[in-house]
Amino acid sequence: MGLDGPVKAVIRELSKHWCMNPLACDTPDGMLRWWLFSANATSIETVIAALAWMKRRGLIEELPAADGRIRFRRVDGAFESTLRRLAAGFDLDDGMNGTLH
Repeated sequence: MGLDGPVKAVIRELSKHWCMNPLACDTPDGMLRWWLFSANATSIETVIAALAWMKRRGLIEELPAADGRIRFRRVDGAFESTLRRLAAGFDLDDGMNGTLH
């Protein structure tokens, strides 16, 4: 099943952000408010779907915080080239369906 346009756009913008800010870490709400304010991310559900797609592929990980909220960060250096391809607009439905190695 392919990704819809808004989810692809958020994946692209998150990838750009993590390429430029490799230590960035935030909640989905924080990402929507501060990272994606110009990316037409219209709902938290879209951000969550994008994060789930990236997590399934091992690009990002969850960090539970003391306040009970979940924050996300990129996996340390493991997939820099993949994030750069996604940030550049790589077709997410082509060759990105499985787990990356």
